[in-house]
Amino acid sequence: MKKKTLFLSIFIILFIISTQLFCQKETRSTSANGPRGKGDIVTEKAFPSVVFESLRGSTFALPHNEAALLLFCFEKECATQARDWVLSIRKEKLLPEAINLYIVPVVGNSLKAKLLKPFIISALKRRIPHDDHEKVALLIQDGKMLKEFIAYEEQNGDQVYLVLLDKKSMVLWQHSGKLTTENKSELKKMAHSLKGS
Repeated sequence: MKKKTLFLSIFIILFIISTQLFCQKETRSTSANGPRGKGDIVTEKAFPSVVFESLRGSTFALPHNEAALLLFCFEKECATQARDWVLSIRKEKLLPEAINLYIVPVVGNSLKAKLLKPFIISALKRRIPHDDHEKVALLIQDGKMLKEFIAYEEQNGDQVYLVLLDKKSMVLWQHSGKLTTENKSELKKMAHSLKGS
């Protein structure tokens, strides 16, 4: 029941953010360094410094001295892909226990986002199990640098973007798009190679 509630909450998160915060489209740039819809093993690529805020109110920045898989959602249309990834990650143990999974709705730091953030957080807290509050982390700063880093494209706003980081916030693997047997295997292999490191 708790897992089903979490998956349902993903839809709620993305619906609220999409309808309230993305009504004004911004110009999106891309980078040649990011993946285009397939898994990509990356070396010596540091994740940019970004600030997150969990539903428990704790704020943290990367690098954060922990290995983590970040699942970014920019539009409500990526909810199905996000649900599929989260279900597979948990059911098939794609990540060892030492690696945390964070679902990251990209909120931003515009005036509208700042005004609506308390209401968004309050709504999410009521719908998401308390044990998962620390794993839903809002991106509360300008997302332009992140979009450039992961090669975000407006026409692919319905895709999820995943980034696997080691304890030094170096990118080991990243992917954009739906779950497949191939990229699921790539993620599990890279994630479990970090076990005990």
